[in-house]
Amino acid sequence: MAAATASAIKRAFRKRVKDALKGLETENVGLQSSVWTKTITSLPEYWKADRISVYLSMPKGELQTAGLVADAFKRGKSLFIPYIHHLPPTAAPIPIPPHGKPVPTSQMDMLSLSSPQDYSTLPPDAWGIPSIPSTSVSSRQDCLQDKKGLDLVILPGVAFGVDGRRLGHGKGYYDMWLARYFEEVGRERGMPVLVGAALKEQVIEAGRVPVDETDWEVDVVVTGDGRVIRRGEGVDV
Repeated sequence: MAAATASAIKRAFRKRVKDALKGLETENVGLQSSVWTKTITSLPEYWKADRISVYLSMPKGELQTAGLVADAFKRGKSLFIPYIHHLPPTAAPIPIPPHGKPVPTSQMDMLSLSSPQDYSTLPPDAWGIPSIPSTSVSSRQDCLQDKKGLDLVILPGVAFGVDGRRLGHGKGYYDMWLARYFEEVGRERGMPVLVGAALKEQVIEAGRVPVDETDWEVDVVVTGDGRVIRRGEGVDV
């Protein structure tokens, strides 16, 4: 399938799911987020993990991760969160995107979050997401640079298939970061467990979520209605 055609299919699918999510009330998302937090923090993969990456939530329209952040700090886990920044014109991200896709002008790193106080003082970005200010980057640890890697990565997305497929928001940040992770850490140490965080309305039947060769699948999808869907178990929606 041509890259342009695949991109168009993804855009259309993404729009359908996002349109459906617009009808969700804040209370509904809050209740699902509470169930999701209780479910994911009971997983053996979470209990075993010392180093965790987690996205920080938009104010609405997706599962809220504040409860997980609080629980992880309470249990003494090391947390890493996304930091998106512009690349110098001469920089070449690893890996270079396949033919037909533009070379990115920005990149996502995973930097340390030191404490609940650190979390509470992060300023919101244009989407209302608590974000690392550029002035504090030099004082934070990068999970790739220290080569220690991660045990668990919690990924956002627009849609997740019960077969592990993930459709992101269209920028490719997580897919490119995971490819970098594999090259710099994962090839030697192995990959972390990848967990998709999904409202129940974001869970799709097997084979329906459009993906291409650059898209990473998740190992587990944890949903807002308390389900734990492991890739390969053949669970229906």
